[in-house]
Amino acid sequence: MRHNSMSAKLLMEVSDRFQGAELFHRESADLMHFLGFLGFSLLHEYQLLSESIEQRRVKRYITSTYHVYLPDLIPESAGLAAQLLEGKDRLEISCEEVATILKHAFEVYAEWEENTLELYQKVAADLLKSGEISAFHFVSEIVRDVKEELTAINDMIIGFNAMDWDKAQIQAEQNTYFERYEKLARELLSGSQGIVAPSTRPTS
Repeated sequence: MRHNSMSAKLLMEVSDRFQGAELFHRESADLMHFLGFLGFSLLHEYQLLSESIEQRRVKRYITSTYHVYLPDLIPESAGLAAQLLEGKDRLEISCEEVATILKHAFEVYAEWEENTLELYQKVAADLLKSGEISAFHFVSEIVRDVKEELTAINDMIIGFNAMDWDKAQIQAEQNTYFERYEKLARELLSGSQGIVAPSTRPTS
């Protein structure tokens, strides 16, 4: 029983990180919308939906596998937008300031995912050491998804560095990002990506 409890607590570290991710993406979506980058705003709204769905999946796994209830750790706001905007409204921010804020926001995004990846890899390794093979594979799937997201973010940063974070050029790409993440969000909400696992559906 103690062994199961420790494994469940390890998985709760993943669940709690998802809670933090939801808050991070919510604040980032607000920031991008404020700056007028609607494609990036929808990117973060899509990630918010995805993280929420994944967090619920982790909690269901913990309950189904270990038969325990562990409360969520609700994070506090990091105040990302407030720190970057310094109380200014849209009309007070120059194009140069927008570029600086946007660059910093993406750097923070990449750092968040790097730290997330490090945490999830540690949890997976600890589960493997304790002989929790099924849980190890479960978390390894999440690790793979984070790696893919981090790669995508870094590729975007490289591209924006190449254009010196020019607001006009980045703004011209917003429709492409918007259409991409609108499609992904619709797929996510339609259940085509398996929002509810068959084992969690009620039986008649």
